[in-house]
Amino acid sequence: MQFEGEHLLPGQIGHFFVLLAFIASIISTIAFATAGYKKDLIEIKSWLNFARLAFITQLISAAIIFITIFYICANHYFEYMYAYKHASKELEPKYLLACIWEGQEGSFLLWTIWHSVLGILIMAKAKEWEAPVMTVISFAQCFLLMMLLGLYVGDVRLGSSPFILTRNEIAGPI
Repeated sequence: MQFEGEHLLPGQIGHFFVLLAFIASIISTIAFATAGYKKDLIEIKSWLNFARLAFITQLISAAIIFITIFYICANHYFEYMYAYKHASKELEPKYLLACIWEGQEGSFLLWTIWHSVLGILIMAKAKEWEAPVMTVISFAQCFLLMMLLGLYVGDVRLGSSPFILTRNEIAGPI
């Protein structure tokens, strides 16, 4: 159901890229781990190329998530719970960037981005031990991105999506 004046497209785009980043982090973890166990140089190179592609996909997706959250907060789309909690019309534009990592979801996203930067540096410089180290970094990315999905395990919610609608979280006439 869509209400008048709601801007649902940014949240749908953001949620899609959260899913894409999560899946890419799982794929890169498996591919880096497989490259670490292979003995044939051609197979290792093939698995590393596949893992790097998945990791770069995850990095680009995380950047798009960050931009999407900034867009939501900068335009004061309070139909999203994250903007409702952390952005304000009184905030100067220079502080809108800081409101992104003010909440739990933004902090996990910031850690994801910094792990991605670290991963890019390792892929560029440390060729000899790239596979085992990137396996660990990609595995950590899986957990960080899982916290952005807001998965339910039974009645317990793991993490929280920054793209949850306010009307679905607050009981009352909105």
